[in-house]
This record gives sequence, structure tokens and C-alpha cells, in this order.
Amino acid sequence: MKTNKIKIVVLISIIICLASMMIYILVSAPILHMNGEANMTIEVFTPYEELGVEAKVLGHDIRSKVQIKGNVDTNKVGEYQVQYIVSNNGITSSLTRFIKVVDRTNPEITLIGEEEVVLCPLEEYVEEGYQAIDNYDGDITSNVTVKESKDQFLYSVFDRSGNKGEKRRTFRYEDQTPPTITLRGEANLTLYVGSTYEEKGVDVSDNCDDVSSRVEMTGSVDTNTAGTYTLTYTVTDLSGNQSSVVRTVTIKKRPTVIVPKNSTIYLTFDDGPSYLTPQILDILKEENVKATFFVVNHSSSYDQYIKRAYEEGHAIGIHSYTHNYKQIYASEEAYFNDLNLIRNKIYHITGSYTNLVRFPGGSSNTVSRFNPGIMTRLANKLTNQGYVYFDWNVSSGDAGEVTTATGVYQNVIGGLGTYHSYIVLMHDAGGKTYTVNALRDIIRTAKAKGYKFDKLSETSYPAHHRIAN
Repeated sequence: MKTNKIKIVVLISIIICLASMMIYILVSAPILHMNGEANMTIEVFTPYEELGVEAKVLGHDIRSKVQIKGNVDTNKVGEYQVQYIVSNNGITSSLTRFIKVVDRTNPEITLIGEEEVVLCPLEEYVEEGYQAIDNYDGDITSNVTVKESKDQFLYSVFDRSGNKGEKRRTFRYEDQTPPTITLRGEANLTLYVGSTYEEKGVDVSDNCDDVSSRVEMTGSVDTNTAGTYTLTYTVTDLSGNQSSVVRTVTIKKRPTVIVPKNSTIYLTFDDGPSYLTPQILDILKEENVKATFFVVNHSSSYDQYIKRAYEEGHAIGIHSYTHNYKQIYASEEAYFNDLNLIRNKIYHITGSYTNLVRFPGGSSNTVSRFNPGIMTRLANKLTNQGYVYFDWNVSSGDAGEVTTATGVYQNVIGGLGTYHSYIVLMHDAGGKTYTVNALRDIIRTAKAKGYKFDKLSETSYPAHHRIAN
């Protein structure tokens, strides 16, 4: 009986001890509660925000005792763990958060060139290139696959995470661009009756087709009959686009030199315009004298002086576009290219074409002898094409022989006699102030001697020199 009592006491003691231990544990054990999700998924390169845990013992906050173990590298795809551990009175509690860093962003494909390409009907597309960039893998251009169909290319690429990028390049097959057609030679040509018309044709090109054999010309020129003739050149590509240009050829009777009733002076000014030209125009206007300006291509700021001279009734003639002897006299083609440039410039300034010409250096120049016979050929061809070239029979010497107003005055007045026409060579290029200073005295002295003044025309005496080449 006594033994049983002892056993009961021992059992009760054990139960009490265990209960005390359980109570101690329940009272002392920290209680953790996770903030946020226990399982998180984060896009790579997105900052990880540590949300932490709530930690309490018997209602008291013990978060300051919580230890956080583990690291999340959001710059690297992978699975990570963050462990929260806290101890109290020898009792430890913990929680674990599982974080998965993933790449769910699709790669981007960038096309070089247009996404919608217009091609000629028979043209094959030549790949212009592309680039594929992934936010995580970087440049994955080498992984791009291109699927070709009739009207598009489909560009596709996968990154290491299986994300897919796509881009399409579409094609339209059409030709809406007309061919290009340009005249060889002049658009407005003047010839004398009996001359030979030389057909120079046109240059053509097209964005899609070879149209060199698809040019049609309508119209004809009868050089034996005076009149105006129109030649129309038309080119049509394989898609029906059409372009055309027109050349006007004027055939006229060769002008007959008209001898003026009184001895007449034709003042001519070469190598301008320049800043001195308006001063010359002022003097001519005040003295009521008309003159002729053989112009050169200079700064566009001087174009206004050509326009003024034309509007005030003076004659505008062709001298040169470049005034570069080596270039101008290299060939007949080079000369006429130069002539057409300055002739067209005069037209754009004045609205009128001129056929009055003075050769750079004059027809008797020797600077062209590096090309034997060029001046003889040019003089004949120029005349046959309806131009009238003028030399001079009085020189002012202002090209370099004299450099004073007195010298210029004496050369001009001393060169006058009893002929019917005096074509005086002068210059209105920059620096010729002595010419400007002599001009008024020349005009007044000549008037006092009974001379008249006029501008050159196609019927004026040309004062041709003996051609030396």
C-alpha cells in the first residue's frame, strides 16, 4: 500500500514537472509572423524589399532580437531563402521565406531599315540587318531566326528563360516613281537658217528598270526654214510611270550688221559684276548712256546688279562661268558647258536668254594654244548655233596695262577716230576703281566730239579679231 502511494506521488510530480515545462515553453517561446508572402517571385533587376517578420513573447515586441540570414541577388536568376531566427530564454523560433528571381521579359528585336519596305516589282529584298537585345542575356542577335515568305520576313528569338521576341518586316511591291530624264545640251537652242542641227539626246535613269531603250522623241527641226520647233522626249518605265522634257529650237535668219548713222561707241564691261558695278550703273544712268555687261559667275549677292543693269536697259552678255582658261578651253564640250551655266544663270536672273558672247581672253587669245585649233572650232560652232561673239577695237587698258583714271581715259579717247562703230573693252571687276573714275569724263568728252552711245545687239558690228589658234 505504501509503495503504491510512493508511485502515485512520483507520477504526480512528473506530471507537474512536465506541465511546468510546457507552461514555461508556452510562456517563453517567441511567436513569429511573416510579413508579406512566404513564397515570392521577383522579376530580375527589380529591387528586393525586405518585409521582415513580427516577433513577440507574451505580447511583447522582440523584433530587435530577430536575426535575418540569407541574401537575395536580384541581378541573377535563381532561387533564394531568407531565414528569420529569434531566441528567448533558450528557446529558438524561425521562419523561412522562399524567393524566386525570374526573367519574364521578352527580348526586343530592332530592325535596321524600314519595317515596311517598298520594293520594285521584280526586286529581291537585301537584308539590311537587325539586332536582338535581351534585358538579362544581353545581345542575342546570333540566336535570331528569320522565316521568309512572299510579303514578309518574320524575325524570332528566345532568351535563356524561354521568353520570345518577334518582329515583322513587310514588303510592298510597287513602282510609283517616274523615270528621271534630262536634256543633253541646251533646252533652248537658236540656230541660223542653213546650219546643222546636232541632236544630243537625253540621259535617263529609273529606280527600278533599265529605260535606256525606252525613250521616244516627237517633233523635228527643219534648219532650212525659219521658225520655232519643239522636240519632246518621253520615257516610260515598265510600270507605266512616265517623264518627259522639251527642247525648243529656234531657226532664224542670220542677222545683218546694221551700220549706225553716226559714229557710235559701245561701252562693254567684262568680268563683273562686283561692288563697283552699281557705281558704273549710277554714272550711266546720270549720263543717259546704255552699255553692255559681259558677266561672270560671282557671289550671288552681286546678282542684283545684273538684274538692275538689265532692267535699266543695258545689254547682258555671256563671258564665262568660271573664267578658268585651262578648264574652259580644254575641249569644245567644256566650253559649252561653261557657257550654258552662265547663260542659264543670266536667264534665271533676268528672265531672258542672251546670245551675245565674248570669249574669255577674246577670240584672238593665245592662252588656249595648249589645245591647238580650239578657238577656230569654237568660233565656227558658236556662230552656227545662233550666238554672236564680240571682240573690241578700242581697249581701255584697265586689264593691267594702266592703273590710273588718266591712263584709262587717254586709251579710250585716243582710240576713237572716224569709224562707224567703236567697241570699247573695259572691266567692272573688283579693284578697277580707276575705270569708274575715268568713265564720266570719257562719256562727256566723246559726246562733245559728236559720238553717240549704244548697247550691243545681234546686228551690231562684232569687231572680230584675227583668230590666232
